[in-house]
Amino acid sequence: ETIPTPLAPGLERLDLSSKLDQSSLVWGPNRLEATGLIFLCSPIINIRTFAFELLEAVQSVDTALGMYESSEGRDPLIDKADESQRGIRMIAIIEESGPDIIARLNDDLLFKLQYSVKPARSTIMQNIKTIYLEESPEFQICWTYCLWRICLILLKLSPQAMKIAHNLTLNRVDLIQPDIKATAEVVSVEQQKRLIWWRNYLVLTCSTMSSITTTEEGVALFRRETIKGDGTMRGGSGISPSANLVQKIVTYLRYDTTLNTAVTALQCANPATYDALFQYVEIEHTMRKRTKKSGEKFRVQISFLYSFVASNIKPQQLLNSKNLTEMFSAWIEETMRYLSTQPNLLDGHKMLRYNFCVIVGQLSEIKSTKSKVVAGASPNRSSFLEKRQILKILQLLFLWSKDEEEALREEATKRFFAKLKAEQSDPNKREAIEVVAKEALYLLQLSACTAIASLLQIPNLLQGSVEKAKNDLSKAIFDWIHKMFNVQEAKQ
Repeated sequence: ETIPTPLAPGLERLDLSSKLDQSSLVWGPNRLEATGLIFLCSPIINIRTFAFELLEAVQSVDTALGMYESSEGRDPLIDKADESQRGIRMIAIIEESGPDIIARLNDDLLFKLQYSVKPARSTIMQNIKTIYLEESPEFQICWTYCLWRICLILLKLSPQAMKIAHNLTLNRVDLIQPDIKATAEVVSVEQQKRLIWWRNYLVLTCSTMSSITTTEEGVALFRRETIKGDGTMRGGSGISPSANLVQKIVTYLRYDTTLNTAVTALQCANPATYDALFQYVEIEHTMRKRTKKSGEKFRVQISFLYSFVASNIKPQQLLNSKNLTEMFSAWIEETMRYLSTQPNLLDGHKMLRYNFCVIVGQLSEIKSTKSKVVAGASPNRSSFLEKRQILKILQLLFLWSKDEEEALREEATKRFFAKLKAEQSDPNKREAIEVVAKEALYLLQLSACTAIASLLQIPNLLQGSVEKAKNDLSKAIFDWIHKMFNVQEAKQ
């Protein structure tokens, strides 16, 4: 009889009706490991536990067959395609990499800020199993992070299994994606689990995507359908499966219930796909600006995407891409104009300011390496972070670099802070508000000063033919340095 593959909807059904022959008994550990990795995408503990048991069983059987083969000669039941991977099993790679993945999780400040993750270090530092055996939302996103790191490692050490896993999820991710026309502000527990499952599928698929094949026709079609805004993606000629998936992910940026998941998937995309990927993101972003639908949540989440990419892209890749440099420059210019009109440093734009500082800092470091591009490359001639723009950025960062006490004396911030405290009659709560406010201002000060330091390291920053811009820049920098020394002297 025919039975469904357990615990993973959408996988092929196993046909047990045919007579068992030698060809049906071929041992293919890569295929089994790919299935196990897909099971690890589940939000349900029992399924993830089963997945680890499956991977452990694959290693045990493979070890036993290896011992038999060494004593008896090559076993005909071992798939030739899998022989090159003998001795490197997925479970061993995961267990060996586990401590490093946990350390990265604990040290990843951007991840913690994006998802408000605050698990006790003593809890998650034990081992990777501590995370996958928890079903709380906080640990679910931690598991997504670990799954992404696992995929990156396995892509290098177990490429055959990862190729199989990528093809399986790419063809089946649509089966668990949410209904784009039925997204609601409030989701049930079951819907939340389905979103987590979908998120993990997307992370696995996007992180293992080697390229996105696009054509002018395909991008133009996506632009027309985005402007139409009916949420319908019809595909078209020249649309590869990977490009079609990215288009759908970008479309989900429009809905609050799927915005975070879509951004997470795009963050986990293979860096080799950034150039094509950002073409679609920019189309959606442009549509938002034209229709004035760029809400605060969308603005912040997109800033996390830019911040993540700026922190992970290789300098040479950005320098060689005209599209990416123009998109980053446009985002900085737009965000700078917006934040310049928001003088209250304790408002709801804290994460947007933080990501702005991170992006400016990372791009400054990349610009500093521009003269060190590997010989033979053809670096992009269009510049970014030009001196006029740097001057505007520095003027904004100087305002954010004030210490907590000085920042709380600024009129807009002072009024907002006083209002927050006045709304609380409990002295303990007022004290807690003050602590949180000062922590937020300290993080902003630290981020702004770090970005300023990166900008000041750009080679030949105060040299060039545009004399007025050079003089304005020099004056702004030295005025700020002088003011910082005066503030410290006054405190002493």
